Amino acid sequence: MPQRAQYDAIILRAYDVGEADRFLLLLTRERGLLTARARAVRKLKSRLGGHLLPYHRVSVELTEVSSGFLVTGALRRQGENMALSAFLRAEQCVEFLLSVLHEDEPLPEIFDLTALFLERSTREEEDSHIPFTLRLLSLLGILPPAHSHEHFGPLSEIERNYVDQCASGHKPMIDLSAGTQRKVLAVCETIISEQGMRKLKAKAIVAAVR
Repeated sequence: MPQRAQYDAIILRAYDVGEADRFLLLLTRERGLLTARARAVRKLKSRLGGHLLPYHRVSVELTEVSSGFLVTGALRRQGENMALSAFLRAEQCVEFLLSVLHEDEPLPEIFDLTALFLERSTREEEDSHIPFTLRLLSLLGILPPAHSHEHFGPLSEIERNYVDQCASGHKPMIDLSAGTQRKVLAVCETIISEQGMRKLKAKAIVAAVR
């Protein structure tokens, strides 16, 4: 008999498949990354289509069948229209997530971090891209919070404090210069590459279920 369960989920990717279906890549608090198919949600009469969009946090009901998960219910909890700059930052942060996470690996702290990042991006309170990335690498055990700045070469004392605060999960009290931001992000990308972390080939998965 099909198993049905409720999940707290963030929609990382959404792809249109078939005539009216949507294929979703979900980050769930309970089980980590999951993929699910939402049938007929692109039809005009569907009540679920507006809830199943990228970067929305949803309470989603999934039914596990032989072919995978099907979406049988959804209610949006968080997620509004983003400005272009915020949307692009969210895109890049999702790429980081997909590089370091594995399916069926529950990581509630990373789920909460991602939900907070997307909420702040929507409100455009601040550019939380770098704090998100540093904290993510810290939670994964790659950057030790008290010494995370040591990976980034010469930095001023203020910049070192900024990096360590972000890695520890504290809100930084200053903004980095554009040049230092680029440097920090470049090093983060290098760290991920050197760790040999795989990227989840979301588009390849979608192609397989079309």
